Amino acid sequence: MSQAAGAELGLFVPGMIVYDGRRGRFPALSLGGGACRLMCPHCQGRMLAGMTAANDPRALVDQAKAAKAAGAPGLLISGGCDQNGRLPWERFAGALARIKDETGLYLAVHAGFADEGQARLLAASGVDLAMIDLIGDDAVARRIYGLSGVDRVEQSLQALAGAGLNLAPHVVVGLDHGRLAGEERAVAMAVASGARVLVLLALRPLAGTPMAGVSPPPPAAVARLIGLARGLAPELVINLGCGRPRGPHAAELERLAILAGVDNIAAPSLATARLALELGRRPVWRDICCAASPSLCVGAPGERPWPAT
Repeated sequence: MSQAAGAELGLFVPGMIVYDGRRGRFPALSLGGGACRLMCPHCQGRMLAGMTAANDPRALVDQAKAAKAAGAPGLLISGGCDQNGRLPWERFAGALARIKDETGLYLAVHAGFADEGQARLLAASGVDLAMIDLIGDDAVARRIYGLSGVDRVEQSLQALAGAGLNLAPHVVVGLDHGRLAGEERAVAMAVASGARVLVLLALRPLAGTPMAGVSPPPPAAVARLIGLARGLAPELVINLGCGRPRGPHAAELERLAILAGVDNIAAPSLATARLALELGRRPVWRDICCAASPSLCVGAPGERPWPAT
């Protein structure tokens, strides 16, 4: 196990997931509902289906106030992109600022491939954390996301960092139909950006998409990238995110992630929690988005009762 891995292993339950009979307290909202013009072959908008729709700024504010009243410490805000991979932050920036001012909720956003103007808007609106998908291969950027290439991703990453936003880059391992292509470069990009959190995901074939029948990447490949990131940045918080396959594949991936020195795992199996104890890691449950680590999310809920096993 990595020397840099702490004695504690964070086990996170995001707002879209019901785990052990309890839903995470970090609701996920989608700007514009499930509509997305990019229609990437691994998703085609299906990842937005489990989020609560916020079709206009008023609805976003109303959903945020309802979440605050229900005891949520923060929100995950995402949504469908336009044909250039951008979200409509210009339309919703005022609502974000109002939410921050009137509720104090921690705001984590999937920023999309924002430009400098959008990045400044997000920062001025009080956004606490910006997430962005990183791709390290030009062909994958073009074929999967419809972007011009990795340069478009790097420009967006630099814009978000330049605006002073806390970053939690995401790297989907196996995005090229289950094959690895550029993931090491993507991890290096995340480290170079100064991000304090890196979230690694594994391609999860979704029914009804062009990638429904592909095989996800080998768990060992994801674990190697965790080790790479740890070697490049020993103090980096490395998470295994909720976007990954379930079943036997997940159990092996989670086991190898712990051995590789991961800091946090979203929606783990109970077997993984028990394994952590055997390996000397103290499991701590937190019902928030894993990217909003307690070091970044002031006032986040702490330990939760150990689930029944």
